[in-house]
Amino acid sequence: MWLLTAITSALLFGLASLTSPLTNLNIVIVVAMSTWWYNKPLSVMQAIGILLLMLAGLIFIRL
Repeated sequence: MWLLTAITSALLFGLASLTSPLTNLNIVIVVAMSTWWYNKPLSVMQAIGILLLMLAGLIFIRL
């Protein structure tokens, strides 16, 4: 819930095109919490996919 509040607050201060990459990080949080909660290990391909998703979010935030 706090992530949605942060995104809404970011929209008040910046353009939607600059703040929308933050929504991609929501997926990363869900994956991290589910691996912790269910004690399921990530495969190498899944970890690479998560890292690429985070990298894309950081790149688009900086543009």
